[in-house]
Amino acid sequence: MQRPGESLSVEDLQALEAQADVRPADDVDIDEWLTEQAAAAKEFGEVVIEGKRIKVAPITEGEENKLLRQARRPDPRNPREQKTDIMAYRRSYVALSLSKAYGRSVLPEDPRILGMLPGVLTKLQTTINELSKYEVPERQYDPFSSLT
Repeated sequence: MQRPGESLSVEDLQALEAQADVRPADDVDIDEWLTEQAAAAKEFGEVVIEGKRIKVAPITEGEENKLLRQARRPDPRNPREQKTDIMAYRRSYVALSLSKAYGRSVLPEDPRILGMLPGVLTKLQTTINELSKYEVPERQYDPFSSLT
């Protein structure tokens, strides 16, 4: 085993190089790629909830960061620290997407947003994440696997 400050052996270097992914990446025209990204931000998606089609819009990285900052609240256990109010963030996230999709202001304090069941909020947020090009990891854990 290597100790801090020691150099890697030849065998170690060969093992690391053998594991490395050295496929060449495609060169991309940055202007073309940025234009594609901007166009993708203007696309809309749909979610079907209780038989009704709901239009949603993607959220940009900057918008998400702004929402996260706005959802910061003083930590009741340590008032000098702040923590993110996850429900406030989720409601703001969905409200902003709906606002962008429908072209009118939808506030996170709207009774219709506040009254959403958690599953509906999650379904909307998951669709918005996919539309925003976030990779949604597949769940590997089956909560019912221990029951069989």
